[in-house]
Amino acid sequence: MFWRLFAPQRRREVPKVGGKPVYIGGMLLLGTAERGEFDVRRHKLIAIYIRDGSSQYRLDTSDVKVKISKESVDLEISAVPKFFEVKMRELNDVVKKLGDERRDIEGSYRKLEEALIRGAISMQIYEESKKRIAEKEKRLVASCMEAERSFVKINDDLKRLLGDVESKREALEAKRLLDRLDRGEEETLANLTVLKSSITSIEQMLNTLLLQLRLVC
Repeated sequence: MFWRLFAPQRRREVPKVGGKPVYIGGMLLLGTAERGEFDVRRHKLIAIYIRDGSSQYRLDTSDVKVKISKESVDLEISAVPKFFEVKMRELNDVVKKLGDERRDIEGSYRKLEEALIRGAISMQIYEESKKRIAEKEKRLVASCMEAERSFVKINDDLKRLLGDVESKREALEAKRLLDRLDRGEEETLANLTVLKSSITSIEQMLNTLLLQLRLVC
């Protein structure tokens, strides 16, 4: 039969990503890859699961160029908005949780004061309860400090990336003024300009969230 004349197609193996550090643009370390999702037909990594400290998240890479080597996974710089979108959601959840804790603590103090004024509790019970609430507040302040460190780290990463993007954009802009850009470089320049705008917007959102955090804490 005719199909016996053809050797069976060898199945292409997908590259391994688990356990490798994940970078953007070869400079921003995101964390360690836990596993990846591949489109076998396209031989394309379409998503990657990354562990960053104690958290894990999924990053969509379906429209991002990815370089997978033996040592690492490197995403092209266009992945920046997707990454920071994930981190901003995480930070927003942290601020909301800390805000809820702050309201609970203030509510507990208020109820305790009201109970003392009504004579519903003794001074001894009041002092003991106040100490317990103060311990909760102390833990809240520690959590706030940890959250602020996360904000500062992300802000530093943003500034470093923005500097890198701007230097590349300026170099291409100088070539453009001399009419020396080829089509690929024109596309890169347009992408860098959009990326710069995205990073600036993310920076503004981050500063707004940081202000909310400080109001909570």
